[in-house]
Amino acid sequence: MNQSVLTTEDVETAIKILIVGNGSVGKSSLIRRFCRGQFTENYKKTIGVDYMERDITVPGHHGDVKLMVWDTAGQEEFDSITKAYYKDANALVLAFSTTDRQSFETIKSWRSKVEQVCDDLSMVLIQNKIDLIGSAAVTNEEAESLARELKLKFYRISVKDSLNVEETFQYIAELHLKRLKERAKNAVGPIKPPTLETVMARKTNTFLDPVPPSSPARSPSPSTTVPGAPAASAASAAPVAHSAGGLATSAQEKSPSRTSFPGSERPQSARGGKTGTAKKDCIVS
Repeated sequence: MNQSVLTTEDVETAIKILIVGNGSVGKSSLIRRFCRGQFTENYKKTIGVDYMERDITVPGHHGDVKLMVWDTAGQEEFDSITKAYYKDANALVLAFSTTDRQSFETIKSWRSKVEQVCDDLSMVLIQNKIDLIGSAAVTNEEAESLARELKLKFYRISVKDSLNVEETFQYIAELHLKRLKERAKNAVGPIKPPTLETVMARKTNTFLDPVPPSSPARSPSPSTTVPGAPAASAASAAPVAHSAGGLATSAQEKSPSRTSFPGSERPQSARGGKTGTAKKDCIVS
């Protein structure tokens, strides 16, 4: 029977992208420009998070790619709110402003905050407001040096002039899809449905606890008592075990005497000890 393998290209691909950075670096303006093609110079502080999405095409990828872009507040008072939205992110845009020195100096801190919640992210570094280069608080050499230190692709963008906005998101989408394909190549291979024999074997090993074959039941020994016999007779006829020091200890003295019946003895392997079954077969990883 032919079995088709479901690949990532057979379903809609969605990428969750976080944009982080200090307040007023232009994060909200960036996602509004990219997702709606709009720009406004009126600054409004983001309370918590904002969210927009847009479908794009990526060369070599079948079907559209949905970019879910999350704008997070840059003020510390909203940290407890924004961190809750970091979870399950796939990509990260680190943003600082050309005219804000402090926003540049806190880039490493922003990266660390996100990596405490998420790992293995596709990242890019951007410098916004490049149209205000005459009022720059960060030199080109400093920005490029930071990008090399963080080992990230670096874009100088202008949301106002729509410069390198499309390129930034196109790059982050292509980078993420490329990394997905690399993981797939390094994987063991497609997961095939288990056969009926495999399922039955797993059920036997996992849900049952078979007792291994034990030695056949021994015939009643002379020490076995019959109903109505005095308990003292059973104690006197019990086998004697010799210790290393030479002291003899009756087996019946170790536990309260009780009447036993022929054939009632259990195999030694079942008396509260190990049954001999390899428990590692029951562990589900």
